[in-house]
Amino acid sequence: MTRASAVAAVVRDLEDWTARFLAAARAGDPARVEAAVGGLADWLGHDLVDAFRQIDVPTWEALSAVAEELFQGFRAAQAGAGSCAGSPRAWWPAAAEGCEAILRKARAIRDA
Repeated sequence: MTRASAVAAVVRDLEDWTARFLAAARAGDPARVEAAVGGLADWLGHDLVDAFRQIDVPTWEALSAVAEELFQGFRAAQAGAGSCAGSPRAWWPAAAEGCEAILRKARAIRDA
């Protein structure tokens, strides 16, 4: 695997976890939201660490920081959902905007 393909794979994984999280949020399914949060946490500890061997240290550190930011965004959105008055699904548009902003950072690293 080349550096470029390893970086692209990391970004794709972040996009996939975000899609799972947002689909669960749109559906108002707290169990699937929790599964997406837990899945990203597991990915951070395994797949992202494994990518370290293929990616230069500064790029890996930048992607790791973005991945951690995404995880924290998931957790904040999840907490916000629990405190959201009215529809349990009302919080997901803001979560989607925040996730997309974080993914733009990951894509910029990939495209650099």
